[in-house]
This record gives sequence, C-alpha cells and structure tokens, in this order.
Amino acid sequence: MKKLSLYLLQLTKHPETWGGIHEKTISHWSKSNKNSHWFMRWLNENYLLELNSMKLLIAYIFLLAGIFLGILANGYFLKMSGGFTKLLPSIACGIIILLAVFCLSRAMNTIPVGFTYATYGGLTIIGVTLFGIIKYNQTPNIYGSIGIVLILIGVVLVNYLGRINS
Repeated sequence: MKKLSLYLLQLTKHPETWGGIHEKTISHWSKSNKNSHWFMRWLNENYLLELNSMKLLIAYIFLLAGIFLGILANGYFLKMSGGFTKLLPSIACGIIILLAVFCLSRAMNTIPVGFTYATYGGLTIIGVTLFGIIKYNQTPNIYGSIGIVLILIGVVLVNYLGRINS
C-alpha cells in the first residue's frame, strides 16, 4: 500500500505523467498484495476516469483560451492594424494569433483535431460577430443572424453528440 500511495503522490506532483496508472505498477502492486485485485480494479476504473476528466477539463480550458485570443486578435487588433499598415497593432495581432494556435495545439492533445478546430472556428466567428456588434455597431441582417445561430447549433452538436470512429 505504501508503494501505491507514493506512486499516487508522484502523479499529483508531476501532471505530465497523468494518463493513468501504468500497467507495470499495477501488476507489481497486485503481485505483492494477493487480496488486492478488487481494489485495483476499482482504483483503476475510478482513478483513470478522474484523470481523463481532468485532462479533458484542461484541454477545454486551453480551447477557451484559444477562442478568447482568436476573438481578441481578429476582432480588435486586426481591425486596429488597418490592413497591417500600422506596426504595433500588426505585431500584437501576429503574437496573439500565435498564442491562440499554441492553445489550440495543447487542446488537440486530448480533444480530437476536427472537434477542436470546429469549436474554435465556430465560437471565434460568433465572438467576433458579437464584438463587432458591441464595439463597432456592425449588426448582421436576419440571414447573418440565422447563420450565427446555425453555427452555434453546430458547435453544440459536435461537442455533445459527436463521436470519432477510430
């Protein structure tokens, strides 16, 4: 039990090793404790679910950060750059877009690539549209509004009902 406790402590101190309890450790611990098979099954099922949900939460936090940075870069700094004719807003736009892509790459470690990019693209479009309404008084017509609602429905469908066949 002491070895398992030390291993779990190591997992909490080093999140880069998250992804589950390694089979080698489970088999070693199970061999040294003959009556532990039920406990190991329970621990493996419950702890792995918790770690996977933690990885998913972190991935969605990175995705939301990427969306926010995408809205900031495309909605504010791109407009301020005047077609990349003003130096400082152009540099800021480029740096923020690079940060957004970095966040997307981190999210793609857990969330499937298609889902990540569909969510990023859809919510960034919606966010930039809302930013344009608030900041620049650029109100879309009825067809644009219907399109925005359909994009939102698509993002919800992809994230809640979509599955990847592998």
